[in-house]
Amino acid sequence: FTEPISNGSNILSYKFEWAASSSFGEPAEVRLRVFCSDNSELLGNFRLVYGSDDAPFPESTIPIEIRCTSDDLSQALNGLKLLQGINVTDVVESLSSREWTITFVHDVG
Repeated sequence: FTEPISNGSNILSYKFEWAASSSFGEPAEVRLRVFCSDNSELLGNFRLVYGSDDAPFPESTIPIEIRCTSDDLSQALNGLKLLQGINVTDVVESLSSREWTITFVHDVG
């Protein structure tokens, strides 16, 4: 590793990125599904957490209404500091089930 020229400003940190996947650079998609196993009506709110218990600063969304729009869910996820460029689309909406496709358009972190 060769330290780059600072051009007058102190370099305080470096960010290293690498890819080991053939799909590097393509948006990643995940499905989020919330359902009642006994087919009862879905009611209430939920939160999504980004990070793990051993992460320095896991983040949680604001409470999200179970009957939220895809735009509401997208806004809640984009409100997390480490995530940006999240697109959400509705897949399934029924009395006892909700499902969304979440697309991560940009790199995380």
